[in-house]
Amino acid sequence: MKKILIGSTLDKISDQNVKAGIQMAKLTNSSPVILHADKLADFDTLDTIFTSMNMNIHEKYIESITTSNKEAMAAQLRRINATDELENHVLTGDPADCIIEMARDKNVDLICLGYNQNKNFLEKFIGGVTESVLHRADRSTLIVKSDKLFPVKNIVVAYDFSHYCDEALKWAIKLSKNFSAKVHLVNVVPCYYEGYHVAHAYSNGLNDVMSEVIEESVDKVKRKLNEISAAKFKSSQVQCSVIVDKEGSISDSIVAYAEKVNSELVILGSHKKGTASEILLGSVCNKVMKKSRSSVLIAK
Repeated sequence: MKKILIGSTLDKISDQNVKAGIQMAKLTNSSPVILHADKLADFDTLDTIFTSMNMNIHEKYIESITTSNKEAMAAQLRRINATDELENHVLTGDPADCIIEMARDKNVDLICLGYNQNKNFLEKFIGGVTESVLHRADRSTLIVKSDKLFPVKNIVVAYDFSHYCDEALKWAIKLSKNFSAKVHLVNVVPCYYEGYHVAHAYSNGLNDVMSEVIEESVDKVKRKLNEISAAKFKSSQVQCSVIVDKEGSISDSIVAYAEKVNSELVILGSHKKGTASEILLGSVCNKVMKKSRSSVLIAK
């Protein structure tokens, strides 16, 4: 990796992801770039508010917010014992737009963001800055959910054999070497269907048939995972697991497995951009990001 772009809200909540981003950069010999953007200091955003005011007042207002944000950036770097010589930027504009644009301009390999669990109703429904970047950015994104990310000892990779998972596998290979971490290559086999738990399904033998089909699928998937493991990793580095999902929630299965193995990081592959339905209703990646106690890396 060459560069990591770290988004900051400048408050103590974001200390965690800024510190983690700087650590990730150091451990992977990358250059960290820290960014804060403030929509309330954006000229276009405030234009309708200041239409009846003197332009000098408008400019002084924006200048005061920008100055305050720069001071807050310096204070944050001192709080986490980082040097203020690190490349950092305080911009005006929509935070998600600024992050995405700078990620392209700087050609960063990874975007590092935090996740605020305490959101209002509207943010929970349509998503905040992190969700917006996750769906719109064409770069891999690390969402820091815990201050226990480092040292990374266990990495869970959700692998469904689609080409979207190839990038997830590349990240797992790279990070497992950097951190000497164990990789858990996991595939979820969905086996839920209407009537699965109904009494007549047991009496007519349908469940027995389904169980045989599921067992065959599990064996087939396990062989494929082992083949990938042997080709890409040292055998001692990887544990291949197949999860049978009978409850209809792939995201819950992934999160539960990550907690079971005390994983610090979950890696998932994703489309470059989410559809409108994924943004509103939530893709597997989005659901895992919200539910997981472990940090989550969405590979693109």
